[in-house]
Amino acid sequence: MLKKLTFLLFTVCMVAVVSLSTTTEPTTTKRTEAQNLVSIQVTGTTIDLVPKRIDVITTSPEVEIRKIVAAGGKKNKRDVPNAVFFRGILYIFGTPESWNKATNHKFEDRDVIYTYFVESRKERAEFMTKYKLTKVTDLKGKTGHSSPLYRASPGYYVLIMAPVTKFTCAMHPQIAKSEPGKCSICSMDLIQVVSYE
Repeated sequence: MLKKLTFLLFTVCMVAVVSLSTTTEPTTTKRTEAQNLVSIQVTGTTIDLVPKRIDVITTSPEVEIRKIVAAGGKKNKRDVPNAVFFRGILYIFGTPESWNKATNHKFEDRDVIYTYFVESRKERAEFMTKYKLTKVTDLKGKTGHSSPLYRASPGYYVLIMAPVTKFTCAMHPQIAKSEPGKCSICSMDLIQVVSYE
């Protein structure tokens, strides 16, 4: 009886392993399919990691959104109207005009920004060195923080987001310090906030 149960358990586990191995795709395949889907060709780079987010800068965002939705992407209707989730990646589509207005860098039609998240600034520096990225500028966003923007090849940019810990007041968010302490306005204890920049 014990042998039969052991064999049955082994068979179930093997079926599960086989089904997982046949449905899991290599990350580089996902990245290539996603790039082809939005007609982006990235050349001159050895980056083999799948990003968490891809910003596609295009004069026709609606057309590109329809393509990715037709391939199985899911629109994010609530938070960001031009955002689509596809195979674990968040795609955000915007026009060159909107990007150029919101940032301090001039983007062209068909430019793309791949965003990667790392655990520290040291890891960001290692990423930059490993893939021979060239810093273009500090990209200033609407919230006032800036993130280094790197060029990997023509039309292909990379943002490497690293965590930054600050301490701020719940009542007075304009109070921000790099160390724990008290709010200079109300004397409340500052709370730790981690953001990616």
